Amino acid sequence: FRRVLFRSHYTPDFYLTEFDLYLDPKGYWWGDDQEKINAVKHQHTDKKLLIIQKDLYSKLLIADKSTFIELLHQ
Repeated sequence: FRRVLFRSHYTPDFYLTEFDLYLDPKGYWWGDDQEKINAVKHQHTDKKLLIIQKDLYSKLLIADKSTFIELLHQ
């Protein structure tokens, strides 16, 4: 993630190699979080990034693999 006026970095919380997918659970959006996520998606169109809201993240924590895949496709 890069900004025009100053440098900044973004690292998603998880990477799932089996799905080639980056996951970032978000409980709360702080400051310019949404702007950062949009910039990352724009700058890295070749990467799959999924932002997971708190309620879905809670379900994924207790899900088995098939349920996990189902929940990701919602």
